[in-house]
Amino acid sequence: VAEMPALDAAASANTNVLFLGIAADDTEANASAFAEEIGVGYPLGIDTTGIIAADYRVFGLPATYAIGSDGSITEIAYGQLDDAEIEALIASATG
Repeated sequence: VAEMPALDAAASANTNVLFLGIAADDTEANASAFAEEIGVGYPLGIDTTGIIAADYRVFGLPATYAIGSDGSITEIAYGQLDDAEIEALIASATG
């Protein structure tokens, strides 16, 4: 929740990187309303079945995954990220 504005700013500044938010443990209506309230510009999906969390072995929220252009996970961060940590994840994914 607290890091979504920082992620949105990073998404705007790094147009060569796709940011995708996945809401877990939430309803589609609540997640969509919250994203609209905050003004998140990157795409959001809803993990209504828990399959995404299971496939990515999410052990806690928030969880942020850096994924390279080849589809491999380059880094995983758990907990709230600051701007420097977000930039480090971007660097990890973009090489």
